[in-house]
Amino acid sequence: MRLLLLLLILTGCATTDPQVVRVPVTVPCVKAMPPRPWLVTDAELARMNDYQLALALRQHHLAAGGYVDELEALLLGCVK
Repeated sequence: MRLLLLLLILTGCATTDPQVVRVPVTVPCVKAMPPRPWLVTDAELARMNDYQLALALRQHHLAAGGYVDELEALLLGCVK
C-alpha cells in the first residue's frame, strides 16, 4: 500500500513535454489613417462674403465627402 502511494506521488513529479498554446492577439486592421483634409474654420467663414462662403462650403462638402469615403473603405476591411 505504501509502495503504491509512493509510486503515485512520484508519478506526479514526472516531467512532461512543453505544450505550445496559441493565443489570438488583436492586430490593428488599419495600417495608417488617411490624411485629414483642410477645412475652413468658423472664423474664416465669418469674414467671407456670400459668394466666397458658398464656394467654401461646397469645397468643404467635397473634401469631407472624399474623406468619409476613404474612412469607410478602410473600415470595411476591419468588419468581419
